[in-house]
Amino acid sequence: MIKYRAMIDCAGWAMSSTHTEDRARIEAFHTNGAAIMITISPGRNKGARAYMLTPGWAWWRKIPLPAVEAFVTRLEIPPKAKRPPVGSPCTCEKVKYPTRDRAMDTLTDITIKRVIKRNGVQSERSAYRCPCDDRVWHVTSQDPRMPKNDDDRR
Repeated sequence: MIKYRAMIDCAGWAMSSTHTEDRARIEAFHTNGAAIMITISPGRNKGARAYMLTPGWAWWRKIPLPAVEAFVTRLEIPPKAKRPPVGSPCTCEKVKYPTRDRAMDTLTDITIKRVIKRNGVQSERSAYRCPCDDRVWHVTSQDPRMPKNDDDRR
């Protein structure tokens, strides 16, 4: 993971990371809207996995680890990333968003519509990362909570 952190940092992407005894995650965002996530779950016998998201895509695509460098440094999309989006183990019956920013955009749209209708009905207020899948964010009507770490701010 150190190799990827250094590479992403040198390329100038905004990066956040988290680490627990069960898993580690690096998430990075480019100024053009592209995103990359690298996860590792040693306790679950899963090796490192990489996922990318470009502005024109609705969902994460899994990419081979060797392709991370080309994507981060030159924004090259690996041929294997053009296959269908990766499914999610999320079993929540909520709408799924691939990033916090996209979930927050939805909240903004909901707020604007509420103001235009002037009905004052309180609806979704915040976004949170799905506990089942690091690649999923949901919106909720519960009050916003402070993130536990910097990683949950993106």
